[in-house]
Amino acid sequence: MLCKDMIQQLKSSLIIGIGLLSLLGCNTAKQIAIAVVEPAPVSLDRTIKRIGVVNMHLTDNTQKSKTGMDLLISRDDDFLKEKGTDAAIEGLFKNLNQDPRFDAVVLLQAESAIVRDQEGRPDETSWKMIQALCERHNLDAIFALAYYHADTEITLKKSKIHQRDLMRLEVDKKGHELTLETLIENGWRIYDPFQKEVLDEFTFKEQLTARARGSSPLRAYHAIGSRQDSLVLKSRITGEAYGSRLRPYKSTIYRSYHAAGTDNFISAKERVEEKDWEGAVSLWKKELSNDKVKFRAMACHNLAVVHEAMENLEEALVWALKSDEYLSSKTSRLYIDELEDRISQNHLVNEQLSQLGR
Repeated sequence: MLCKDMIQQLKSSLIIGIGLLSLLGCNTAKQIAIAVVEPAPVSLDRTIKRIGVVNMHLTDNTQKSKTGMDLLISRDDDFLKEKGTDAAIEGLFKNLNQDPRFDAVVLLQAESAIVRDQEGRPDETSWKMIQALCERHNLDAIFALAYYHADTEITLKKSKIHQRDLMRLEVDKKGHELTLETLIENGWRIYDPFQKEVLDEFTFKEQLTARARGSSPLRAYHAIGSRQDSLVLKSRITGEAYGSRLRPYKSTIYRSYHAAGTDNFISAKERVEEKDWEGAVSLWKKELSNDKVKFRAMACHNLAVVHEAMENLEEALVWALKSDEYLSSKTSRLYIDELEDRISQNHLVNEQLSQLGR
């Protein structure tokens, strides 16, 4: 699953790449992959040491008038919701227990559901309930499964099935094909009742598809078998994934560099492919005295990219600024913005890693 920041980063890298191609024509720009560490999507205050994990999703016991296959699937969904909810909570609880910043992770039972006001925040009664929960167990914050939905769409169509007749020969017969598409959606929130803040809110969506054929709709349903193991696994993974939002994560970004224009650029491309950064730097620096401004700007840009690849972000920014001085463009300014953003994010990453004792 891609978060918004990752999608925006990919868009920005694409724009830079397109900008270089448009500047120099096709086949003159190459890309290199750079491994980076991104800040955790969720930052917690250092004072949050004891946390509670609670299921605040209350099961809807309202009985709707259903019959036949709909009733059968509906009962299945109710059972799957119960098992899936437990698995999601277990996944988060296990993940948070492995986080060294917390002194205690306590599994709790909710007394009532959270009631939200018109702005989507807990109302005053709900804040008091969360605060009372924290005070009773000496907690600083609550991680809550706010809601869990598992709804199945049924598709039934006529189909041919293979069966053996009395002579043990395989023949085609009329039958039915049943498809069950289950949308699993669960929402998580982190509450700080003492500051009355919702520190984070995130929703996971997964789809589970099962399909089988049978001589009747009921036989097709039984041929599908149990969906419990798959749904429980997906639910447990979402719980673990939510806990991972508290930790920095590895990612890959792509930067374009100039690989043609002069012999030095062409030769440097081979050095880059061999990860011989010093060799590439040496060749690009020869272009800094080129009579043409365009090549000086290209060399500065490439030096910025290679220093970024070596995690020398401050040095990369110096070269990116010099490239923009020689030949300013929307692409060069966007790259400067991205480097400044990465420098700022690195400070946040280091702060988050220090909380984890790294």
